[in-house]
Amino acid sequence: MVSTFAEAVANVILESLFIFDFHWGMMGAAVATVIVLTCRELNGKRDGKRTLEDV
Repeated sequence: MVSTFAEAVANVILESLFIFDFHWGMMGAAVATVIVLTCRELNGKRDGKRTLEDV
């Protein structure tokens, strides 16, 4: 549950940065989401946990 909250916070921060500071609009939201999901996948592989590929 803590990791899900951390992902949400990271996504909000990155989206704000990309959308408002870099003026990327919807592309900024998409890039932020991809970055957060990629970090989640890499973290799961490092910890030996199940990932989306295992499902």
